[in-house]
Parts: sequence; C-alpha cells; structure tokens
Amino acid sequence: MMNPSLDVFAWRREVAKNPEAMLIGIEDAMLLTRLSKSKLKQAEAEGRLTWITLTAYGEEIDGGYWLTEVRVLMHEREALAQRVFKVIDAGLKRDGRRVFWYKSQAAEPAGVPFNSHPDRRYFGGLLEDLSMGSWERHRILISSVVVEKSTGMPSNGFFSLVDSLSGARLPNESNDACFWRHCELVYRHYGLLDQAAE
Repeated sequence: MMNPSLDVFAWRREVAKNPEAMLIGIEDAMLLTRLSKSKLKQAEAEGRLTWITLTAYGEEIDGGYWLTEVRVLMHEREALAQRVFKVIDAGLKRDGRRVFWYKSQAAEPAGVPFNSHPDRRYFGGLLEDLSMGSWERHRILISSVVVEKSTGMPSNGFFSLVDSLSGARLPNESNDACFWRHCELVYRHYGLLDQAAE
C-alpha cells in the first residue's frame, strides 16, 4: 500500500509526469467501474485500491482513488461479464438451452460468486452490462434467458432495465409477455425459434 497521505504539490508533479496517475473521486470511480461504494471500499480494504488524502497548508482537501487502479477494476468487471456471456452463448449455440438458472447455470460456471446479497447484486450488474451491449448491437436482451430457478422468471432488475430502454417494452405489455417476447428475440437471433416452439 502507498502512503495514505500525499502532499498536493507532490501530487501535481506526479500528474504532470504521468496523467494516468491522476486521482478520481468515489462517485466517478463508481461510474467507471459500475461497482457500488461498498464494493469499492472492499477493494480498498483488500489493498487493491489506494485512497489518497491530499493536504495543503496543513489542511485536508479533496482526494480520490488512483485512476490506474480504478481502470484495473473496470477491466476486471468487463472480463467477468464476458465470461458470463461465453457461458450463455455456448449454452444457446451448443446445447440449444432455453433458459439458465442464475446461480448454477450462469454465475457458477463463469466463476462469479453468488452467495451473498452483494454478490447477487454484482452478478445482476454484469447481466445488465451484457444486455445493454446486446440491445445496442442486436436489439436483443441476452439476460432475458437467465432466470430465477424458483420462478422461471428474471429478477425485477431485468424489468427495470427493460423500462429504461426505449422500445424494449410494448405499450401495456405485462412482465410475463415482455419476458417471453424477449426470450423469443434471443432464440430468433440464435436460430432456435423453431426449436423453442416445439
């Protein structure tokens, strides 16, 4: 770990030499990594992030995390999301699987923890990342086929995402109808629509 306190003038010299060494506040770190404040604090406690407190004339001023460290977390999140995508993509292509249970058929095969509430929220965020990307590229929500084992339906987070995307929900469309329509869009994209109808 680095010294938790850095003189503001030394920091300015550091940034002048290496702009990647600049500091960003916790709100910007949350935006870049799409991690919660508690997850960032956890990474800080694990020594994977260094919060720098700046001081000038003996008074504390705004500090932040090193941008370089934040970008490592950002890339790790992207890599985890891609591992989840590969599990879903392979299941659809190879096995013709119609739905995936959150824990045993999506999170665990991708090596993503799913035991605690923060773990489940984080996994939901990965699914949201994937669906936002698939919606932008193909107008499908890939996470529609990842469901709760007990209900056979996606979580409320899926429908919140649907409602945030223009055109993702038809007028007066129920959650059930919306879910199955988006599943069919995924099946059509993967050439499984005829199989899904059997």
